[in-house]
Formats: sequence, structure tokens, C-alpha cells
Amino acid sequence: MEYRTNLGIDKDQTFGVEIEFADATLSAVKTQSEKAHLPIKYMYHHYNRRLPYDVWYLDEDTSVSKELFGKPGIKRFVGGELSSKILHDTPCDWLELQQICHMLQQLNATASPCCSNHITVDVSKARNQKALYETLTQVLAIYEPEIYSFYMGDSYLERTTMDDYAKLIRPRLLTEQKSQLFFETLARNERSRYLPFVFTNLDAVNIKGKKNPNQVEFRYPNGTLSEKTIQNNINFTVKLLQAINSGGFKRYKLNRQVSKVLSKTSNMQEEELYAQPPRDQYFEQLVDIIATSEQDQEDFHAQYQKVLRTKH
Repeated sequence: MEYRTNLGIDKDQTFGVEIEFADATLSAVKTQSEKAHLPIKYMYHHYNRRLPYDVWYLDEDTSVSKELFGKPGIKRFVGGELSSKILHDTPCDWLELQQICHMLQQLNATASPCCSNHITVDVSKARNQKALYETLTQVLAIYEPEIYSFYMGDSYLERTTMDDYAKLIRPRLLTEQKSQLFFETLARNERSRYLPFVFTNLDAVNIKGKKNPNQVEFRYPNGTLSEKTIQNNINFTVKLLQAINSGGFKRYKLNRQVSKVLSKTSNMQEEELYAQPPRDQYFEQLVDIIATSEQDQEDFHAQYQKVLRTKH
């Protein structure tokens, strides 16, 4: 995979990423970023404030940070997260992401089994948000084993914090649908853009937990400090939502596929659904729909196959 300066995403489309890391102090990251003139600002508990996100915010993260005890009243942490500014598909933003990843690598930071890379995409310009969320729900009910495997990124790793902070959605969707028609389940909630029991900030896709109602957060990706993997994850996420919004997924086909999945899993318990392995032909179907270039095809398949090769 090559690091790219243009992914073919509309320049008006915005997105963001959180890079979680271990084994480097926040003070060292702050000092090094100042030396490199990177647009990074240290702000403790930044997510509790209304911020413009015109810079990257450096902060502790409860899932990865360890507190160092020093002078009274001064909080020092090893490990944390960098929340990106609002990003666009421009060479300048991709160079910035690359420089930040290289800085973390130079500080000997690591992506521990607790780390993740959450990706947030703005969907305020979607033609029909309700239809977008309904289609996304169907896509996840069909393709989540493949999507989950792809987002492992650098190697096969079942992240230790997934069950607490990014629980898979497909098993609950399929369990619920055994006795309900699909869209009746969707319609049960007053706010019909998401199901009542999924899509929170503790699920693999977060809709209702975001402060901004026009954002979708994908919490699947495992932590990585590779700019190539982070860029590929962003590209996959944006292209997936772009394909849904533009009608790349045909609803009548999705309806048939959901029915097939339900018939195959009708006798399974929810715990068994979590163990469903990825299927290469399903990933190929998915990539054929969402990729917008040959380079997309190559990059998406390269990462997916790399993950599967490292599975013991």
C-alpha cells in the first residue's frame, strides 16, 4: 500500500480520526509537536467542551492512559489520544497525518491491544439521513464479519476493549429480527434514524452518542500508528457511506440478502453469531460496490488479506 495524497473524495466531505497510543507521555508528545511546529494543542478532557477542531487535541484516554504520580495537583499520563482537526482529502491534511504518525513512532509510542482509531464522518449533506441509516443497518447485518476483519488493520487482533467500547452490532440485529420484520424493528423507535438498542457510543458504530447529530462514528478500527493503515481505514469508511448515500447498495438486493442471512442464522444463539468468520466472497462484493478506483480495490484487498494471513 502506498500513502496517497488524493483519495478521490469530494473536497467538501469532512472527516476526523482519533489516534490512541501507549508508551509515550503526553508531555513528550506535547514537547515534540511544538518542536516540529505541528498544530497540536494539549487540552485535558477536551471532549467535554465545545471546540472548533481547527487543531489536533492531545488528551488522556481512560482506556489506554496510565497516570504518573509526580507533583501534587499535576496530572501526568503515559498514553493517550490525539483527536484530529476537521480533515479533508487534501495533500496538506494527509502530510500532517503522516508527520504526526512519524512523530509518535520516533517517541517509541505503540498501539497496544487496548488502542483504537475511531473515525468520524460528517453526513449532514446526505440526501436522506433516515434512508442512509436504514441501509447502513442492513449492510452491517450482512457484512459485519468482513468489515470487522478489515478494520483490524495491521494484523489479526481481537481488541481487548471491543466488548466495552465498540461492541459488534450484527448479532443483536439478527437476534432481534428473528421475530420481527426488518423495518418494523427500525420503526419501533421514535427517532427512526437508529435502532433503540444499538448505535450508541459503546457500539462499533455510534450515531446517537455523538454531540453532532450529523456525524457517524466508526469505532471498529484497531489502534495503529501506521499512516497508511489509518488513511486506508478513513478511505474505506468514507467510501462505504458515500456508496450508501449515492444508491450503490440496491435495497431490493439487500432485502434478499438479509432474508438469506436470517434463514442461515435462525437457529443460532446470539453468542454463536459473534463467532461468525469473515467470507472472502462477501468482502469482494463489498469492495466492488464501495471502491471508486483500482487503487481503492488494491488497498482494501491488501489490508483485508494481510489481516487474514496473520490469524492463527
